Amino acid sequence: MPQAELREMFKAIGAQLTGEIGQVNFCELLTLRGHNSAHIVLSGTKGPINVLFIRDSQMSWPQNISHDELKGIILSMAWGNIAIIGVPEEPLDKVAERINEGVRWL
Repeated sequence: MPQAELREMFKAIGAQLTGEIGQVNFCELLTLRGHNSAHIVLSGTKGPINVLFIRDSQMSWPQNISHDELKGIILSMAWGNIAIIGVPEEPLDKVAERINEGVRWL
């Protein structure tokens, strides 16, 4: 994934990539509930990891989710939510830490 394209995607959702979040294989802007949001796919240690940045939609607490052969976490942030989904063996909490450290919200 070209870094320029990734930087533009983050800029469009009101964020800046300031550190290493991992190997990004796909990025796409989305409109969810009328707000610019984003979907990226990272390379994980056990398989692909889908990350959704959902602007202006907040939950009051973190949630764990699971469905068939996938697991996920949804984290509430000041600007919205991050949903991180991967295979059960994937250390999603480490992905959340990298994103928290590598993305600055404007």
